[in-house]
Order: sequence, then C-alpha cells, then structure tokens
Amino acid sequence: MHNHNLLIFSGRGPSSQPPRNPQPTLPLFHCLKPLCREYLNELNLNKAYFDNRHDQCFCKKCHDPTKCEHWCKQQHDWVRFGLSVSQAHQKGWKIFKEWKTSYYGTSSDRLASILKNRFLPHDGDRLADGTKFNSGHPDTTNCITSPSLVCASRWRFSARSNFRARDGTNYTNVQVVLECRQTPDTYTIQNDSSFHKTEWTTVARSTVIPCGLLVRLQK
Repeated sequence: MHNHNLLIFSGRGPSSQPPRNPQPTLPLFHCLKPLCREYLNELNLNKAYFDNRHDQCFCKKCHDPTKCEHWCKQQHDWVRFGLSVSQAHQKGWKIFKEWKTSYYGTSSDRLASILKNRFLPHDGDRLADGTKFNSGHPDTTNCITSPSLVCASRWRFSARSNFRARDGTNYTNVQVVLECRQTPDTYTIQNDSSFHKTEWTTVARSTVIPCGLLVRLQK
C-alpha cells in the first residue's frame, strides 16, 4: 500500500507535464534579395547607378521554377538589380527593342569602373580615374559576352568572392554578372554548338550597355 501511494505521487502521466509552447514553423526557403542587397551595400556603389523598378528575384522563395518561362530558367537562384539606363539610349537607339540581350561575367572590384563608364570598357581602355581597364578575361583582345548567363558565370569570366552576412553566415561563392543590351551584327559568334557555351566576341566599342546586375550567393 505504501509503495502504491508512492507510485501515484510520483506518476508521470500527461496531467503532470507542463504545457509546451508550439515551436514556430520556419519557412522552407528564405528570400535572398535582402542578403544580396547587403552584399552590394558593402561595395559602396553609387546609388544613382540603380533603378529598383526593374529589380527581380529568382530565388526559390520568390520564384516558382515549375511555372517559369524558358527565358528565365537560367536565372534561377540569381537576384537581378535594375540599372539606370540613359533615356537617350533607350529612345534614340531603341536598345530594349532592337538590341540583343547578352551577359558579361565580371568581379565585384570591377563593377564601379564598368558602371561609371556606361558602356562595357575593353581591356586597355583608359578610364575616368586615369587607370587602364583590365577585364580579367582570358582573351584581352576582345570584349567577350554571351547570350547565356550560364556561360557568362563560368569561372573564366566571373571571379568568385567571399561575403560574411550580418547574421554570421559565410558565403564563399559569390558571383556578379551584368545583363546587357548589345548592338546586333557587331560581334562574332564562337562555340555555337551549344547555347550555354556560346561566346560573342567584339572589338567594337560603345556597343554593349549594362542594364541589370545579377548577384548569386552560394555557401
């Protein structure tokens, strides 16, 4: 009897458990745009270069890859920041109607020089600050772009960098690629056997205008 009462006193039935607070449900994916903007803020780029009306996020949180059109499939996991384009170029040259879309792989430390120039500079061009432009591309005799973002983001064109976010997360594979409009019939097509290996090479200056900045953060 004594032991039985002891068991009742020390019982661990459901009524003796304190109620637990429900655990918050974490989202499956987080939007990468705030992190990409944080990364760009660290580069101290002039805000006048940007036009946020044309920002677009292709991360898994904001973009459903099962419902996208063919043109945006290669942009999955990238965040696009719109760039300010001269109205004279837009209306006078009709660059968004008649020029081709191309991509230019680059590195974060070259962005300011390129955006300040308005057009893509070529290797050896004298910039406004008196320095000579160095693309970092393997072929310094041509300006190399591609109709494929996959091609432009290859290691030989788009150098990787590191970024430590405010929340402490380290991203060791950060890339930047410029989306551009390019004058038709001013470039030579290389490696056209595969779209994602196709390169456009040109020696014609003032024929490629950046209109968007694509950023991809990977751990």
